[in-house]
Order: sequence, then C-alpha cells, then structure tokens
Amino acid sequence: MGVKLNINAEAELAPVPVSLADAITAAQDAATATAADRIAVAADKVSSAASATSASGSASSAEASATSASGSASGAAVSATSASGSASSAAASATSASGSASGAASSASGALSSLTSLLAKWLGVSAADPTQDGAGNPLVDGALYFSSAVMRLKARVAGAWVIAVNTILSTSGAPSSGAGVDGDFAIDSSAGNLYGPKAGGAWPAAKSLVGAPSSPGGSDGNVQFKSGVNFAGSDGLFWDNLNGRLGIGTSTFDDKDWQLLAVGSGSSAFNPVAMISKTIDPGTSGASCLYTIGSFNPSADTAGEHFGAISWGDTTSGNTANFTAADRGLVGQYVVARHRGTGTITAFDGIRTWLRNTSSGTITNAAGLNIPSLANTGTITNTYGVYVGDITTGTQTNTPYSFYASDANAYNYFAGKVGIGTATPAVILDVDGPICVKSYTVATVPSAAAKAGQQIYVSNEVGGGVIAFADGTNWRRCTDLAIISA
Repeated sequence: MGVKLNINAEAELAPVPVSLADAITAAQDAATATAADRIAVAADKVSSAASATSASGSASSAEASATSASGSASGAAVSATSASGSASSAAASATSASGSASGAASSASGALSSLTSLLAKWLGVSAADPTQDGAGNPLVDGALYFSSAVMRLKARVAGAWVIAVNTILSTSGAPSSGAGVDGDFAIDSSAGNLYGPKAGGAWPAAKSLVGAPSSPGGSDGNVQFKSGVNFAGSDGLFWDNLNGRLGIGTSTFDDKDWQLLAVGSGSSAFNPVAMISKTIDPGTSGASCLYTIGSFNPSADTAGEHFGAISWGDTTSGNTANFTAADRGLVGQYVVARHRGTGTITAFDGIRTWLRNTSSGTITNAAGLNIPSLANTGTITNTYGVYVGDITTGTQTNTPYSFYASDANAYNYFAGKVGIGTATPAVILDVDGPICVKSYTVATVPSAAAKAGQQIYVSNEVGGGVIAFADGTNWRRCTDLAIISA
C-alpha cells in the first residue's frame, strides 16, 4: 500500500494527523484477528474428529450388539477425516494472512518514514518563520520553506532561518527603503549606480558602475579631455559657460558676441588656425564642403553692419617684420578652385557672388562686388581696385577676357580717367594706339539727332573715307566740318 502526497506551493502543508500510526496498528490487529478466527474454526473441527474417533471405538466394542450402529460409525470416520483436511487448509491460510499483514505493516512503516523525512525538510509556504516541521517535530538544519512575506526561499542553517536565494533589483533612482531584503542588490539603470548588499533593512551608499572620474585638470573653464587614465584641461580649449561660447586657443573674448572664437599661433610655413577637409561623392546632386548661413532677425530698425561671413588677414600690432613675397605676401581671403581630374567642367568659377532679393521689400543699393573706400594711414606704392594678372597661359580655344560685361542694357561707369594702352591716361579717355569706330556709307548713316556728339566712319565720302561726328542735325567731317555728302 503506497501513500500519495499532494503539496500545494501556495499554502503551508497541513500537519499529518497523529492517528496515522494508530491506523496502521489497527490494520495489523485486524489481519491478526482474522487469522485467529480461522484457526479457532479448524480447532473446533479437529475436536469434532477426536470425538468421532472415540465414538468409533465404542461402536466396535458394541459391534456384536448392534450392526446398524457400525454403519453410522463408518460415516462418522469419513466426516472426521474431511474435518482434519479443512483444519490443515485453515492453518495454511492463517499463515499466509499473517505474512500479508506483516508486508502491509512494513510498507506503511516505510511510507511513514519517507513522509516524516519530507515534512521535516520542506515546510511549504508560510508568511512567518515555522517553529516546527509538518509533523509537529522540532526543526532540523536543511529545512526549506517559501516566505510569502519577503517572496524569497528560506533555509534553516545553524538553527536559524536565513534567505537562501537573494536577487538583484532594477530601479530608476535609488531603491526605496522597503524594496528588497537583506542580502539583495539593486542597480539604478538611469544613473549607472549599484546598491547593496542590503543589511539591517537599509541600503548602503551607491557605487558608480561607470567609474568615478578623476579630479578635473587645468583651470576653471578648461574643456576636459581624457589623458591616459585621468582628465586633463588646456587653455587651448575654453568654455565660457555664462555666455555659452567656446574659445579655441584663447580664454579671452572681446566685446563681440562670438559663439566660437579660434585664436592660433605658430611658426610653420603653412599653419592655419582651422582646416576643414572633406572628400565628397555627391552623385548627380550638388554638394558643399562648408556651408554657412547668417540669418538676421532684428526686433527693431538697425543701423549696424551685418555680415554673413568676415575674413581678415591681419598683422600683429607693433610687429616690425617685412613681408617680402612679390605675390600673396598677405591675403585677407584666398580662394582657389582647382581641377585635378580628367573630366569636363562646364562652368568653373574662382569666386561667384549672387544677389537675391526674394522678398517684397526694397534694397536701395546692390553690388555683386563692392570694394569700399581704402583705409590708409601709412604708405602704399601701387593700389589696384581690381588687378587681373596673366590669364592667357596654356592652351585656350578662345582669347580670354579680363573683363566681360554681358548685359547690353547696363551701363559701364568710370568716374576717373581711362587709359587704353597706357597706364597713365592724361585725359578722360586716353588711347595709346589706333581706334576703330563703326563704318557706314553716306546713305546708311544713322540719324544725327539721335547720335549727337558721337563719331562714325563714313567709307564713301567725297574725297575718301573720313571720320564724321553728329552735331544734332547733320553728320560733319572732322577734317573740315563740312556736311557729308555722297
């Protein structure tokens, strides 16, 4: 006979009734009692057989007296023999019943021992620490139960209940005092801090999982950077936190509202303060390596100057060194467009300016290129508003233009003297060399009224070709002021 156990993890095991042992003893007693009853029946039959045998002896001695009694005695002998066999069978059945009862008692004893051992080790679920095992016996080390109060598995160790398995909690911020139990850890994922183990119901101070930074390097305002295992700072990178601006190579800002101020120094032949280099594959679209936008949004009328970008080439105040390069000794801004491939570039510009008025407002004066008045408190040997060098070098399909104004309706204005072929014009237009004016015949000359003061060449004038001018009414020969005629 086996014992079936049904343990519910959600509740404590109910204590086993003390009457279980009594039930087993009762079973043993019942089996023993049954065997005794069978033996008693067999004994009665044996006793009957003995009586029958005695009766047979009496019958033999009275054989001569009564023949009919002999037959009765023979029947009694047969019955006695049958009774003796039944008694032997009953004795065997009693022996078998006694063995079955012993086996049942042994099985019940083994099951009871296993159950007792289990109840001593696993005590189920409880909100409080148990004080005895499931059978009501004293607790033993190694016993286990699940505490619903702290939601942890507890074990009996050295006579005390302890948390058998701790956990690591995940929090956002420091764990609350009521979170977890002693022995637990907590990780604050938002700040990267580790807490634990909890002890005495309290969480210890946090330990950073990202590592504590070293002391900052440099001076106040220095931007920090990693140097080996430490932080370092340099005056070359300065952050003005009050005004939200960065200084490169300087920690001093002037009265300008700079967001980024880079100041460099050096002795190399080519030592730019800043350099932007980028290789771009734009595909079929346009691209820009450096793109700057100055968007101005004044809250009121302003008389100040506004620049999308400013570039200065400057010498240090008081410097006495000579810049002796014949070309590019000091350049405010140097722009280079360079073609190093083998393909064809349809439009190739060193500098391009583009005036755009996309508003409904008014612009009083617009200039694609404006060279303002010269500031000069020293001495300049030669000054050029625009200087065009040799642009005819190399193989060129067409002769290049130093200046090309394509708008036939626009004016070209020169307030000073113009020299053509001479660098020192003496009059408003000084041409050092022959000039060519448009040629007409006497019959095709334009109206003199529309060309007053202009000159033309008349190819078939009497006496030969001659320069003529319009006086507002007629064309007259420059040689003798006579009106031209065919």
